[in-house]
Amino acid sequence: MQERINELNQLVAGKSLKESLALVAEQFPGTVKFSSAFGQEDQVITDAIFKNDIDIQVFTLDTGRLFKETYDLIDRTRSRYKKPIHVYFPKSDAVQELVTKKGMHSFYESVDNRKECCFIRKVEPLKRALKGAQVWVTGLRASQSDNRQGFNVFEWDEGNQVIKFNPLLHWSYDEMIDYLERLARK
Repeated sequence: MQERINELNQLVAGKSLKESLALVAEQFPGTVKFSSAFGQEDQVITDAIFKNDIDIQVFTLDTGRLFKETYDLIDRTRSRYKKPIHVYFPKSDAVQELVTKKGMHSFYESVDNRKECCFIRKVEPLKRALKGAQVWVTGLRASQSDNRQGFNVFEWDEGNQVIKFNPLLHWSYDEMIDYLERLARK
């Protein structure tokens, strides 16, 4: 697998966002998925996918605890591009059991409770969302945190058994903002 990942890193070197996303969609037809939390980076990638009709499924996780502004942005994004955004929810019976036994805010009480809540609301729905995917596109940028400095554009995600593609990894904050400002003027 590492050989394939090295090959992919070489294939996209020097390519634009649009070109690299299109190349990945071509290399892995029908099995590329992009997870959006509707942050700035995610809106850049969503724009590149949707306006260029690149065959990459866009999805989000609705943990049941999103802000109204996030729902509004999901609707505005859907409306702007006239494209589907797949929404994955946690299993209702698991959330119901968690809240019944431990309350609405149990994740504040301990690390174990936080892990349990995260598994129910994020991890399990993500596993369902990535089912059938060979490539998972993310909006990670290296400058967001120190631990991302050593990341590669393509990496193997052992936990999800999928190739992780970080097309904005080497983008600066200013590059991202410039893209969004150009987008806002259109």
